[in-house]
Amino acid sequence: MPGVEANREAWDRRYRWEREGEEWSAAWGSADNQWYGSLFPRLRAFLPADRILEIAPGHGRWTHYLKDQARTLSVVDLSASCIETCRRRFAGCAHIGYHVNDGCSLPMIADRSVDFAFSYDSLVHVERDVMAGYLRELARVLAPDGVAFLHHSNLAALRGVRMYLAIKDRFTGAESMDWIRAPESAGADRPPAARRLANVLYERLAAGGLFPNVFWRGRTVSAEVIEELAQAAGLQCIAQEKVNWYGRILLDCMTTLTRPGSRFARPNRVLANRAFMAEAAGIRRRGELYAAAGAASEARL
Repeated sequence: MPGVEANREAWDRRYRWEREGEEWSAAWGSADNQWYGSLFPRLRAFLPADRILEIAPGHGRWTHYLKDQARTLSVVDLSASCIETCRRRFAGCAHIGYHVNDGCSLPMIADRSVDFAFSYDSLVHVERDVMAGYLRELARVLAPDGVAFLHHSNLAALRGVRMYLAIKDRFTGAESMDWIRAPESAGADRPPAARRLANVLYERLAAGGLFPNVFWRGRTVSAEVIEELAQAAGLQCIAQEKVNWYGRILLDCMTTLTRPGSRFARPNRVLANRAFMAEAAGIRRRGELYAAAGAASEARL
């Protein structure tokens, strides 16, 4: 299971960040397409917001958009190198604060000081204990009408997943860090060639939808677990969208939470969305169509 130290090792020292995280928006065509076509439509009821918190920004793929939605933005990551990259990337933005944390708490964020909290493409890699820690902290830092939007794993809800994961791990070793493309200088730390090949093959088959893309997802987290932990922390789930991530299996979930009694509070609504990746493909096709049309227009001018 991906623990806090394994995540710090992966994102701080081993992952190359060759495209600054843009590679994870490939299914949408670009991060720009994904933000405006997929994420912002889900968030527009809560944005803009005076005080925004982003948990685990990586190299700032979503920070780039959130900074224009906030009067003040705080970005918090357990990776010191990621925070330093964000500091350099957004050096001209005086309203952004940068913080390194322990991977599960937010001591640098004041009580009731956050109007909107956001994390996407990061907390899928953590387990129940980390999610419990962050939910307790969000219960402390969210303003009376504050809202949090969290993207997390749904693996714990899937029937038969333990047997599948055991078989997959036997061949790919993914619960070590073999799947991380370690630098050539790693030498003895590099996995055997057969295992590297197995990981490459698995990634390609998963990207094609033939296998579930479960690489390094939390195995003790699900939509139901998050709702339970939120209630224990004093928060209320108001929307949970279980989504497929390549293939048809609902591997992930996007949960929206608030305080009981906030103006956004309501009974939880749960959606099983197996068309999420079809939506991504449509966004990519439209992006390609209109980007090409724009380029053609500029060429004619």
